[in-house]
Amino acid sequence: MFQNRSINRLPRIVRTLLVIVLFVFGLNMIMCSSTSSSSIELVRSLVPTPRQASNESIIVSLRLGEKVVGNVSPQPPDTPPHVYYRVQLPVNKYLDVAATVRYGPATMYIKIDDGPTSSDFDYKLAMSNLQKEMKHEYYRNGKDETQEYYIGFLGDAEYTFIVKIVDSPVNSGEVSGLIAGLIISLILLALAVIAIIAGGIVWYRQRKNYASARMV
Repeated sequence: MFQNRSINRLPRIVRTLLVIVLFVFGLNMIMCSSTSSSSIELVRSLVPTPRQASNESIIVSLRLGEKVVGNVSPQPPDTPPHVYYRVQLPVNKYLDVAATVRYGPATMYIKIDDGPTSSDFDYKLAMSNLQKEMKHEYYRNGKDETQEYYIGFLGDAEYTFIVKIVDSPVNSGEVSGLIAGLIISLILLALAVIAIIAGGIVWYRQRKNYASARMV
């Protein structure tokens, strides 16, 4: 009760400033939390250039930053993915693969250089349709020459993935967005503190003047 009374006694301009600061602060936090998911959606549709591999798999050359959506259905054991997506990774760069699946489980397979003709895989990642956001995986080219990565999926699901090449395992664009959001949050917090202090001073003076008037 006392707290509500104290807030109600604050000057109207101070209360309005507090409401604006809190609203912008909450909006900024929501925008920061959804930066990665929204940036993933702002991509162009893929126009693949497929060619047939020697093991009857289709090889699709990827363009960086494109969102790829496809479907896989159950296949006989020990058979390679029907479609491979190929991308070239320069020396000392990281391949950022962000992927998710829907309607069922699937496994993402990655092969390096030897292409889809061999039966072994360099990396594999089991994925569940319970995963709501894209999961980022990073692969580094530590060799002295450009490597070719082949990405394929096996399972019974709809898959979505995006491939980018970055300098480090943390996307610089996401880091910049987080830093900017943090700075804005700190500024808003400082404004809120200033507004509270100013309101407290005004309220204290009003209360003191009221007490003095009663004594007179």
